[in-house]
Amino acid sequence: MEQAEFNTTQVINEACYQLVKAGYSMRDVHAGLVNVIDAMGFNHPEQLSAEPLTLSVKVDMTYLNRRMKQRAKLAMDIHHAMDE
Repeated sequence: MEQAEFNTTQVINEACYQLVKAGYSMRDVHAGLVNVIDAMGFNHPEQLSAEPLTLSVKVDMTYLNRRMKQRAKLAMDIHHAMDE
């Protein structure tokens, strides 16, 4: 593996790790990667370009934040119920 390929792999691994830490399932991350790969044409080698590829990913955390608030409230409710 060339250094550039290794560096790219490390960046992808770190991005995936951060998404999992943020609450996304491995299935969600995998589906997202498949969509990116399909969009870039890696499944069709004749469409590949020799130009460097730059990816920018924005993650909408609205749903995750809402879920975390619900789980925090549930945890507090359980904690208070156990104290009674």
